Amino acid sequence: MAGKFSNIVKQKLLQTVTNLIPCVGMPLLGIQIDDVGERLQIKLNILNGVNHNIPSPDKYTRKTSCLLLQHTFRCIIDKHNDVIYATKVVASLEMEWRIRLQIVLHLIRYYRDGDMFVKLSSRLLAPIYCSSIGSLIASHNIQINNTVSSQALAWLEAGLDSDVASSRLKIASILYCTGDMERAAFILNDVDQEYNIDVTQPVCSCINFTIHYKSGFARLSCQYDEESVKYIIAYCVRFCRAEINCVPRELQYEVFRSTQEDIQHRGIFDYWMDWAVVDSLPYLYFLQYKTFGNLHRPEDQQQAMNKLIGVIETELNFRHRETALNLLGQCMEQENRLVDALQCYMLSLRVRERNNAAKIHICRCLANRYL
Repeated sequence: MAGKFSNIVKQKLLQTVTNLIPCVGMPLLGIQIDDVGERLQIKLNILNGVNHNIPSPDKYTRKTSCLLLQHTFRCIIDKHNDVIYATKVVASLEMEWRIRLQIVLHLIRYYRDGDMFVKLSSRLLAPIYCSSIGSLIASHNIQINNTVSSQALAWLEAGLDSDVASSRLKIASILYCTGDMERAAFILNDVDQEYNIDVTQPVCSCINFTIHYKSGFARLSCQYDEESVKYIIAYCVRFCRAEINCVPRELQYEVFRSTQEDIQHRGIFDYWMDWAVVDSLPYLYFLQYKTFGNLHRPEDQQQAMNKLIGVIETELNFRHRETALNLLGQCMEQENRLVDALQCYMLSLRVRERNNAAKIHICRCLANRYL
C-alpha cells in the first residue's frame, strides 16, 4: 500500500493499529464488513464444524459494483430532479430554459478544464440536461403550432445517450404528440431492440425501496467502464408541467394526481408527484400500443399491450408501478374492456393509496359506462 495514503491518513491508521495491538487482534474477529471477522475465525479454526454461507470474492465484487453504479446514477437523477424542482417557481418558460442552458454551459467548461473525474461527471450529466432543454422548447413549439423546431430536435438529439431508453422515449413521445407516428414507431423500435430485459437496470430516485439487481447487469457492471455502463441502465421518464404538451393525454393525468387532502400526505421528497413520471419499459410498450393503433397495425398493437401486462406482472424494480397500471387501464378502456380497466385502477390504488390519478380514472370510467 506504499504511496496510497496521505500523511494525515497514515497517522490515523497508525493510531488505530496501535490501539488494536494490546487486544491481541481480537477486535478483528468482530468485523462484519465483507464478513472479515467470520472469515478470520474460519481461518483460525474457531468456527470449526459450523455451516458457513460466505459469498465468493466474485460475488462480493459484483454486488459492490452494482451498488456503486446504482448510487452513481441515482445521484445524477437526483441532481437533475432538484434543478427541475428549484426552477418551478420561475416566472416564465424562457427563464426555466435559460437556467438549464446555463447548467449545460457550466458542464462544458468543467469538461474542458477539469480533471479526469470532472470530465467523466460532465459527460454523464450533460445529456440529461440537453434532453430536458429540448423537451421544454418542443412543448412550447407544440403549444403554438403543433410542430417541433429544429432547435428543439438538436437539443433532444444531443441528449440521446443519457441512458438506454428515457431520452429516446421523450423524443418518441414528442413525435407522437405531433402526429408523426412513423418516426415515433421507428424510435420506439430502436429502444425495444436496445432494452435487454435480462440486463438493463431501471434507475429512479423518486422512491426508495429494495433493489433487485438483474443477473446480466450484475455481471456486466464489473466489465463496463463508467461511461459505457450508461447503456445498460434506464432512467424513469420525467416530464415537468412546462413539458406537458410533450405528454400523451393518458399520462397528463399524473400531473394532477393530488387533491388538496392528498398533498397533506406527501413527504418532503415527493415533489416529483407534480410531474408526469413513468418507468421506461412500461412507457415504451404504452407508446407502442398507441402508435401502432394510429398506424392501423392491430397485431403489433396487441403485442405491445401484452408486453405491457407482462412487465407489470414480472418486473420487480419499477418505482412507478401505479402509473404503469393507470396507463394499462386506459389501454383496456380503449379496447372497451371496462371491467379490466377498473381492475387496473384498483390495483394501482393498492400500490399507492393517495396521490394517485387512479381515482380520477375510476370516476371517469364509471361515468362513461353509465352515461
